[in-house]
Amino acid sequence: MKLLFITPEYLPDSGGGIITFYRFLLPEMVRQGHAVTVVVADGRHIGEAERMIDGVRVRYLEAAAHGRWLQRFARYTVVFPWLQENLALAWAAWESAGQGAGWDHVEVTEWPLLFVPWVLHRERVPSTVQLHGSHGQITLGDGTGTADFHDPWVRLIECALLREAPAVQTNSALNARFWEERLGRPVSVENPGFQVGSAPPAGSGKLRRPLLGRVFGRLNLGKGAFALAEALSAGTMSGVTVEWFGNDTAYGTSTVAAALRARFPHVLEHTLRHHRQIPHDEVLARLTDGAFVLIPTLCDVFNLTAAEAMAMRAVVVCSRHAGACELIEDGVNGFLYDPLRSGDLARVLDRLAALSDAGIARMTDAAAQTVHDRLDPARSVARRIGFYADRTAAAPSPPLSAWFGEAVSGSDAPCDPGALLDRCGFSELTAAVLRRAPAPFGKK
Repeated sequence: MKLLFITPEYLPDSGGGIITFYRFLLPEMVRQGHAVTVVVADGRHIGEAERMIDGVRVRYLEAAAHGRWLQRFARYTVVFPWLQENLALAWAAWESAGQGAGWDHVEVTEWPLLFVPWVLHRERVPSTVQLHGSHGQITLGDGTGTADFHDPWVRLIECALLREAPAVQTNSALNARFWEERLGRPVSVENPGFQVGSAPPAGSGKLRRPLLGRVFGRLNLGKGAFALAEALSAGTMSGVTVEWFGNDTAYGTSTVAAALRARFPHVLEHTLRHHRQIPHDEVLARLTDGAFVLIPTLCDVFNLTAAEAMAMRAVVVCSRHAGACELIEDGVNGFLYDPLRSGDLARVLDRLAALSDAGIARMTDAAAQTVHDRLDPARSVARRIGFYADRTAAAPSPPLSAWFGEAVSGSDAPCDPGALLDRCGFSELTAAVLRRAPAPFGKK
């Protein structure tokens, strides 16, 4: 098949969840004989030259095309600048891909709204929207303590258009249920393909005692930072220490680390130690040195850190709110707990502490085997190609009403984005100017 993927990121960049998802699948598709092209819709890489990576053709947006689409969404400049930028990227990618002409199937991510042109013109080429974690979905659970003006409008666009997409797929049953409840339509589930770069170490059966746990990911509410601190503050996990490796994030007018320090000073001083994000090779080393890996998240799509830790034969203690929890059979290849249930983590860690070295070795060997069996990229690709073929063979979707996408298609009609300011009162305009003015008039 001739396959096109529209994504906000791809190799040679690293670190993003979408990159991690596709860097295993797309080269495997090439190995299985398919022609694969990626169009990267990322404002940081506009104008870069096309390249080949592991047989995958990687293309970038042209500056002229991006500029034209920015102008078509100029009416959003003042109120919805985020929408203006990301809709411009989405439509520039659509234009760069020839509007789908010549492709057997297109897969497009929902982040950040890259699916919009493909759903609006769903009759042109068979397509699948891959749900990795949409902007609207993430803003529901990131816990920043603030809300952007555009967030509810983004969620409105997501729900309206995803209901009309020819096919919708995601990585976990947990995320499928999230979207099925909101869209009123079935969402296909296919776990991601994943494998470690080298042979994982043999299970040593050794676990640090007293227990040391490690979390890898951004420090925010959605990842479970406050729930974990509260659990550690209960005093029911004697001797347990947790190291959290990941960058701090905004929370209200401050940061999550500062808020945790204010609410749980004793925990932050003794049992929960925050460190900045570390390079991936250092993460791999820390997965296999006797600490258990903790996945305390309150909401995600599919936590690839859990899969990587299991593949590397680490002991994984995973939240039941993480998409990857479906890989774990509690007490067999890892442990499951509910971070919102008081005392649940303490009870699980008591079970972990009671395991013998032989029990630890059996558990970690079973974890590695689970990832090998469930997330093998070759098998995942074979299933995905079958899914694409079914969509391609189906009858074309009828076109949507032109009115349906008027707000997200752009316009060449002249507009004055600043005219909105004419509706603001003098006191509101003055306050806005003073907020932006240098001291002593502005806010220090």
